[in-house]
Amino acid sequence: MQCWDKKITRENIKEFYDYTVPMVYSAVFDLVKEPTKTEQVIIKSYLDLYQQRNTIAAGDAEFVFSDILQKNSKSMLEKYPVPANLQFTARNLDEFTSSYMIQKILNKIDSAGYKFVEVISSNDNKKFQASSQVKKLNELFPVTPLLVFALIIVAGVIWGVSNVAITLPYRNDDLVDSKECFDSVDIQENIVSMLPYYPLAVNFPAQDTVDIDEIEKEVNATSTEPIESTVLAPVIATPVPSATQG
Repeated sequence: MQCWDKKITRENIKEFYDYTVPMVYSAVFDLVKEPTKTEQVIIKSYLDLYQQRNTIAAGDAEFVFSDILQKNSKSMLEKYPVPANLQFTARNLDEFTSSYMIQKILNKIDSAGYKFVEVISSNDNKKFQASSQVKKLNELFPVTPLLVFALIIVAGVIWGVSNVAITLPYRNDDLVDSKECFDSVDIQENIVSMLPYYPLAVNFPAQDTVDIDEIEKEVNATSTEPIESTVLAPVIATPVPSATQG
């Protein structure tokens, strides 16, 4: 029989499966002695082979696949040992079981989760095309998509925990009681305390105490026209530049 001399790809994985699965099923069943465990080993082995396809040279696929089968069968036997006192009948691969296994393999390969893991794994193995300084820095601090994805998750968790820790204790109460702050200090006191910081200073002129009634009597005695009361208005003083004024 001619050996497989092609590289494993998504297009020919089914062809490789149809080429090898009849012999593979009998060999694995003779080891694990149980149909369900046999199917599990075979499905996992083909997926492992497909995952390593980029590192397998053309013509080596069968040899690598043989090693993978042996490793997975041994792992299954260590996990589920075969009782020595039980008798098992030999079994051949039927068409239904073959179709079921290849469908499971293809569905797994085409799944979004499997493709995502493949992208991360391939990017982890690639080196950045950069200058020698950047390469040295990358060797010291390797940056991979998986690391970036992990950092995003960690940052999201930290933000969520911090937000909950701050808002949860005060979700029913205000952080600052604004009403109490304004009511505790008289409004007039607030205004007076702010006047020195305004650019205009208001000064009221000093006036001697004058008896208005006496003045009116004297005027009325000499004139019949009523005298208008003089209202003294505040005088806006010229502002003096100061470091404390706004």
